[in-house]
Amino acid sequence: GSMIGREEERVAIEAFLKSTVGAKKSGALYISGKPGTGKSSTVRDVLAKRKKQGWKAVYLNGMSLSDGAKDVYFEILKGIDSKAVLDKEDPETAVMERSVHPA
Repeated sequence: GSMIGREEERVAIEAFLKSTVGAKKSGALYISGKPGTGKSSTVRDVLAKRKKQGWKAVYLNGMSLSDGAKDVYFEILKGIDSKAVLDKEDPETAVMERSVHPA
C-alpha cells in the first residue's frame, strides 16, 4: 500500500513531475532533511505509483553513489534497460543513446 502521511511533500513531488516530465522538460528536485523523516520513502512511493502507470523511473540517492557520474549512469541504465548492464555496455553512452533515441 501507499505510505501514510507526507501528503504535502507528495503533492510537491507530483507537481514537479508534471511540470518537467509531463511537459517534456528537464529539471532537478533537491530534497533534504533529517535522517529517518521519510524523504526517500516518499519519493519511492511516488515513483512506484508512476511505474504502475507505465512510467520508467529510476531512484538515485546521491549519498550512496561513491564513483560520481559513472555510478549515476550505471544506476540509470540498470533502471531503464537491465539487459544493457548484462551486455556490459558503457553506461554513459547507453543512457545517452536511449534518451535521444528511446527504444
